[in-house]
Amino acid sequence: MRRTVLTWILSAVCFAGAADAAEIVYDDVPQKDTPRSLQEAWLRFHEKELCQDVDAAFVFVDGGVQIWSRITSDKSNLKFQELFAPLASLHAVKLYANRAREENEGDGGDNPPPSLWQNSELRANLGDRAAQLSVYKEDQITINPAPPDPLLKQRLLIFAEQTLNRNRKMEHYALDLFALARLADDSDIAPDIRSKAVAICSAHAKSLEKNIGKLASDLEQAIPRSEKAEKRSVRPGDAGRPLNEAAERIYKSAQAVAARIHRFIYPEYYTVELRELRDPSLFKSMRTLELMVLDFQKTLSRSSRKQAGRDAR
Repeated sequence: MRRTVLTWILSAVCFAGAADAAEIVYDDVPQKDTPRSLQEAWLRFHEKELCQDVDAAFVFVDGGVQIWSRITSDKSNLKFQELFAPLASLHAVKLYANRAREENEGDGGDNPPPSLWQNSELRANLGDRAAQLSVYKEDQITINPAPPDPLLKQRLLIFAEQTLNRNRKMEHYALDLFALARLADDSDIAPDIRSKAVAICSAHAKSLEKNIGKLASDLEQAIPRSEKAEKRSVRPGDAGRPLNEAAERIYKSAQAVAARIHRFIYPEYYTVELRELRDPSLFKSMRTLELMVLDFQKTLSRSSRKQAGRDAR
């Protein structure tokens, strides 16, 4: 499953040795001793949004880079190789690729996840007449599905694939913000590289904001009306925090929301537990995350102006 690669990426975050036990050294982003061509290649990896198509973990060490990647698309992998492989003759670049087969959750094969078959709200919204007639009844969650309708089955499969894909994108964009923000805030990096990181970070933040909105729209089809009504009640945003701290909070929040959405599609006991949605409302959590991203964009804008002022002096 693609989520496992995020664990690889986070494992690239290391703690400093005896020199300063409290200082965190992040080697998953370019360092001051990383050759400029590698810094630029890493930025292009994000600028071209290959980061959304290629699961990759970077470790920048000793002026070079080690990259572990998981091949899910030959076309994207070719672009990835074209970006980094030529640099191997100039610098210490090591590429490790793994072509793993897609993992299936459960034993459903080509069938929709059982939780979606049991979701009468979703089935009603996707055109299932029996679910539409029962959606107002008290037994709406425990309704026994009628014999499989091939068209409904296809719609449920598309819903699951689209929702999980957007969920993955949300988590990846949030992780990328955390990485790009650290490079943008590193005073040891050349100003133009940092400015480029800010610009790409801003583009990713906008894409993340849009993706959260689309993901919320998907889930609205599957969440009971009582839960939808809570989505406007949210806490204030996350303005005023330092760039790195704001980006880290976004990633941690996105990680938690993504895990809940994944459990909604693949619940532990194959049925949706509404407490997963109610405490707090999933829509509340997503709206809070969206506000954090909006505030982050404002922080990025302020940071960019300050950096431009320093560079002009």
